[in-house]
Amino acid sequence: MKNILAAVLVLLSVISFAQGKKPVKQKPIKPKNKIDTMMIKRTGADPYGMRKYVLCVLKTGPNATTLPKDSVKKILGGHMKNINALESQGKLVVAGPFTDNTDWEGVFVFTVETVEDAKKLVETDPGIQTGLFTAELHPWYSSAALMDIPLLHKKVQTKSF
Repeated sequence: MKNILAAVLVLLSVISFAQGKKPVKQKPIKPKNKIDTMMIKRTGADPYGMRKYVLCVLKTGPNATTLPKDSVKKILGGHMKNINALESQGKLVVAGPFTDNTDWEGVFVFTVETVEDAKKLVETDPGIQTGLFTAELHPWYSSAALMDIPLLHKKVQTKSF
């Protein structure tokens, strides 16, 4: 009987320790954003950290299948030169080709606020001028931090087109 009583007392003491206080849930710590006023000014950010752009989707143009291959190579060289010029002028922050087999050839993100201004920039592209591409333009509102993409890209680019 003493053994049973001792076992019950040990069991009760273990149970009482196991049911101690429940841990208090702590609120997650939210890091405070450190506002960079120089970046706000440099990127043209609004109070939401956003700004206006124009998104351009380059699509296969009406002359894409009729242009001779040597001409297409020359046109694409001019297309790349134009991209680099627009980027160096601060008019283009993102550009790149689509890699699937559709009529969507590539994308540009222009730093201008109106489709009319972007149309003038697109018209400087030899791919547009020759009908290798057509351009679909849309006003776009996105993070002002995109303005730093060209600077960041230069830090990872080891080869030029």
